Amino acid sequence: MRGGFRMKSRFLLHIKSYKLLYLFASTLIICGFVFGVILFNKQNSESVSSLSNFLNSIINIDYINDTSNIQSSLFSNCILLFVIFIFGLSIVGIPFVSFIVFTKGLQIGFSCALYLKSYAVKGFLGILLTLIPQIIFELFAVFILSVIAFEISLSIVLACFVEKKNVRIKEFLNHYLNFFILSLILVLISSLFKIYIVPILYKVFLI
Repeated sequence: MRGGFRMKSRFLLHIKSYKLLYLFASTLIICGFVFGVILFNKQNSESVSSLSNFLNSIINIDYINDTSNIQSSLFSNCILLFVIFIFGLSIVGIPFVSFIVFTKGLQIGFSCALYLKSYAVKGFLGILLTLIPQIIFELFAVFILSVIAFEISLSIVLACFVEKKNVRIKEFLNHYLNFFILSLILVLISSLFKIYIVPILYKVFLI
C-alpha cells in the first residue's frame, strides 16, 4: 500500500513540476490533430478512395500469423523514440521534438478523418474500438518521453546561454533513461496489443 502511495505521489509531483511542458506537448498534439483533419479534407476523391482501400486492407490482415507489419511498426516506433532521446540531449531539441509531437497529432487527426469518411457514422465506433486502442500506448510513449526531452533540452539551453555554466549531462541521464525505457515498454505493449487484441476488436467493428 505504501509503495503504491509513494509511486502515486511521485507521479503527481512529476505532473505538477512539469505541467507547463505537458500543456505545451498537449497543445502540439491538438494542433497537429486539427491540421491532420484539415489536410485529409484537402484530399481529392481519388486519393480518399485509395486511402479507404488501404484502411480496409489493414483491417483484414491476420496479425497473429502475419506479424511483419507489427514488427515494422515496432521498429519504426523504437527509432522514433531514439531520435527524440537524442534530440533531447541537444540545444535544438525543443523545435525538433515539437515537430515530432505535432506530426503524431497530425497522423491521429488524419486517421480519424479517414475512418469517418470510409465508414460514415460507424466510423466513430471504429475509432473507439480499433484506432484508439492501437495508438494509445504509442501516443503515451511519445508524449511522456517528449516532455522529458523538452525538460533536458531547455535545461541545456538555459545553462549555455542564460546561466552561463557547464552542462552536467550525467545528472540528467539517469532520469532521462528511466523514461526512455518506460517508453520502449509502452511501445512493446502496443505491439503485443495489436497482435492479440486488435484483431478481435476489428471483428467486432466489422459485424
